[in-house]
Amino acid sequence: FNHAPGLKNDLPLSLFKKLSDNPRRINWQFFLGPTGSYTPLHAEMNYNIFLQIFGTKEWIFFPPETARYLSPPSAHNFYFSSKIDPFKCVPDREHATVQGYHIVLEPGDILIVPPFFWHSVRNPDTSCGVAFKYNSLYDAFRASPLLFSMNLLAKNPGYISYLWNSIFKKKHIILSSE
Repeated sequence: FNHAPGLKNDLPLSLFKKLSDNPRRINWQFFLGPTGSYTPLHAEMNYNIFLQIFGTKEWIFFPPETARYLSPPSAHNFYFSSKIDPFKCVPDREHATVQGYHIVLEPGDILIVPPFFWHSVRNPDTSCGVAFKYNSLYDAFRASPLLFSMNLLAKNPGYISYLWNSIFKKKHIILSSE
């Protein structure tokens, strides 16, 4: 943002801060990926408001209640993952078809990913985007009481340690380079 103030001025930053319950729980991430790169299927507790800057980005989504069909391993993390690649196959377990959603973002598009929605992302071409992430504990619990509870019981890192570091030390212990 320091090198492109026009981009920062185009973003509704005051709206982002208003949407989040607590500005200390806000997290920005920058994504730059070459053609063909992707992020495996995963779900997390925060809202993700994603702004596509250039290139295109394909997203495949599954609602939180489809977790049982996605075979997530028990890793005691904040972050849930699956080895299923939805770009190659559609999850289908015990004859239950899982309804997913496919979205392609173009430059300037904004996408809101609610808490615990499973998603996998692929770059058909060189792509750049910014994610604004924040927590709403109430919305996360409403989206999936099971995944919310598993998140609170996470050990890698523990939720109390995560809150302590983010509120008092003002650092994100998962994304921090320390």
